Amino acid sequence: MKNNGLFYKNMLLVTGMSRNTGKTRFILEVIKRFSVIAPLVALKVTNIKPEGGRFHGSHEVEDVERYTILEETNLNSRKDTSKMLRAGASRAFLVCAREEWLNDALSELFTRVSSESVFVCESGGLRNILKPGVMVVVRSGNEKNVKPGMEELAKKTDLTVFSGNGLFIPGTDVLKLEEGKWSVAGGNEP
Repeated sequence: MKNNGLFYKNMLLVTGMSRNTGKTRFILEVIKRFSVIAPLVALKVTNIKPEGGRFHGSHEVEDVERYTILEETNLNSRKDTSKMLRAGASRAFLVCAREEWLNDALSELFTRVSSESVFVCESGGLRNILKPGVMVVVRSGNEKNVKPGMEELAKKTDLTVFSGNGLFIPGTDVLKLEEGKWSVAGGNEP
């Protein structure tokens, strides 16, 4: 899938080299820090690939022919999207899409929420179709099963964050959100 040239300065995109690197915990910290500045729309995008089954976590994605978009409304579940709402996101969505339908899923999402919203997104595959304001790769010291294509994707990152012992280095304090646009302090300013 090719990058279609879309540039979303209003999107912070977080991915990880493998599962259980702390991506969601990092996003929750971002939401807690920045939801007092602007309403944040949280997204968890699962790009379904036939060979990537072991990376889909607990989501039931086998039934998805093209894509599905679910808005989270339950504040009390253990799902990541529920945690995002509890952290302060104004809205949270789970998007599960087959790779070839990811563009269509994104287009439909933007019929439900303005593409001008400020987004915090957990996804690796979305970077293949757009350029976010900031892309963060979360790494841990015990990356055993690196996701297919992540080494190449990691070269496009604006910020690499290392997680361990409940800490992130660097932390969320290096991120900036000004006038609805994400940047890295001293980094990717326009």
